[in-house]
Amino acid sequence: MPHLPPNNDKLELSHLKPLEVARQLCRINHRLFQRIDPREFLGQAWMASNKQERAPNLVAFIERFNLESRWASHLVLMPTSADKRAAALRRLLKVAQACIDLHNYSSAMAIFSGLSAASVQRLKDSWEVRRHLRE
Repeated sequence: MPHLPPNNDKLELSHLKPLEVARQLCRINHRLFQRIDPREFLGQAWMASNKQERAPNLVAFIERFNLESRWASHLVLMPTSADKRAAALRRLLKVAQACIDLHNYSSAMAIFSGLSAASVQRLKDSWEVRRHLRE
């Protein structure tokens, strides 16, 4: 059962503990991963024109990775101030570390992928604020 804050009218990442976010990501990915049939890896079935028939579960897992990556980018790009973007960066890095601690490398890499997007990397002010907060 997820650990939610008492007042969750408008639930935001900052309201949740990074470990809880990582746990939920882990649960979702585990469910998707256990459905993958080893034959879906053969002959790069996930890249074929009929990939939905040949590798439906692997395609779903890949789509989930891409969704998590876009989610991470979105969380950083949405705030209007550098301080809020830096806070989102800090929170996502803590979630990624919690994912690694739970051995959920897929979600950790999806978060890192989202933070590596060109649109996020161009936010020099936010990365600079993040760097000063670390010191």
